[in-house]
Amino acid sequence: QMAVVLAEIGGRQISLVAPPSRALVCEQCHKILFGATMLVPCGHSLCSMCAARARVCPLDQTTVSAAIPNAALAEQAAELLAVCPEADCRSQIPLGNMEEHMSSHAVPSTAPSLSKRASMTDLSSLTALLTRLDTVAQSLSARVDQLQQMDQQVRSRRIAPEQPTVPLDEQMIMPFSFSCMGTFKGHTAPVWALAFHQHYLFSAGSDQAIKVWDLTTFDCTRTLKGHRGAVHCLATDNARLFSGDAVNTIIVWRLDELTEVARLDFAQGIVGALCCIGNYLFAAGHALVKVWDTTTLSVACSVAESCHWVRCLAASPDGSVVISACHASLRFWEIPTLSSERVLRTSFGSIHSLAASNTVVACGTYNQNIHLYSLDTHEHVAVLNGHIGPIRALCFPPPYKFLFSASFDGDIKLWNLTNHLLVQTMSWHDPGSSVNVLLWMNGKLLSGGADDTVKLYKCRRLRITDEI
Repeated sequence: QMAVVLAEIGGRQISLVAPPSRALVCEQCHKILFGATMLVPCGHSLCSMCAARARVCPLDQTTVSAAIPNAALAEQAAELLAVCPEADCRSQIPLGNMEEHMSSHAVPSTAPSLSKRASMTDLSSLTALLTRLDTVAQSLSARVDQLQQMDQQVRSRRIAPEQPTVPLDEQMIMPFSFSCMGTFKGHTAPVWALAFHQHYLFSAGSDQAIKVWDLTTFDCTRTLKGHRGAVHCLATDNARLFSGDAVNTIIVWRLDELTEVARLDFAQGIVGALCCIGNYLFAAGHALVKVWDTTTLSVACSVAESCHWVRCLAASPDGSVVISACHASLRFWEIPTLSSERVLRTSFGSIHSLAASNTVVACGTYNQNIHLYSLDTHEHVAVLNGHIGPIRALCFPPPYKFLFSASFDGDIKLWNLTNHLLVQTMSWHDPGSSVNVLLWMNGKLLSGGADDTVKLYKCRRLRITDEI
């Protein structure tokens, strides 16, 4: 793949293995975000040099009051693969390690060549060579000891008891940043669905398997098998896990034993979305929404839509309404009556993702935008622009002042719903891999993508360290 020159280290141009995400490039100088710095109060990030000179944000002209390190973007920039500029090397090295790697080339070798060494008769030269080798061996031994200590620290943190969760209304106060805590690997195909119960995470995708992860140890404890097609959606209630696949089937699993207890026939091809609210299970697919009573597993009702996919479902946090999206229309299901007479016909394109608070419905469209509507009046409130691909997933974290969005472009974006501005862009999944699903779980964000992985993110408060 053709390398792209976007970085400079030690006065030398460094070529990246693949073009970076736009979120990792400074909007001012168009270089990689080394020393990424967030401007306050707008929340946009520039490189440290551009941020130091900025009096107003170049993106929205907001007056800059302070600048703080954006550790999340800096970590992502440091992980970009780059090509060593040395002609006889050309190794692919993470950008954050490139300076150290280049310095190893700059150290002249004082060891004699093999042919000279073979003919040595000078005892003092041999003694000096052995001394240098002994020094190198001691350095390597010390490094091994250091790595072993780091490994023990990491292992102890993995099994350490969970610290008390900071209330979200205190935690997500500007300035803050989300960073990736780790990656769950085990799937062999794209991940399409996530769900949780207590401290267990469930993930599923095109490999037809459901992985069960224990978040106290971060280990995969079980793999549930039984589907004959890609698993596109998951949902849970207090006692059961529901999984829908590409061949008409919804499997019901007991959460206490993780065993299959029933199968429901959707009878309309792919089960594209599931939503469990109260005593009802909603399922959506091509031109159909079907509702089961979860106490009896009998069909409560069904509504045939026009000849379009019903791609997504969302429930309000108070459990009073479920929203389904068919092409560009929203249908509102009242709970518990299942009345579905309220329909909102939008005019901004096919809806591919949904999320709801108690006051707002967020719709992610095929044409890359996110539209916000009042849940009560159906009034169009705002539009959020920034992705460059269809919006695959949306997620409201309590207390519903912010919104996460994920797209085919591989980025996860965090939006401030007070001023409708972008707060942060995260590009942790592999370049070119879409992010297919988002889940908010006990104060943490999870994402599943086409790179076959699930990633876990945590919010952390930032301190203002550089007044401008």
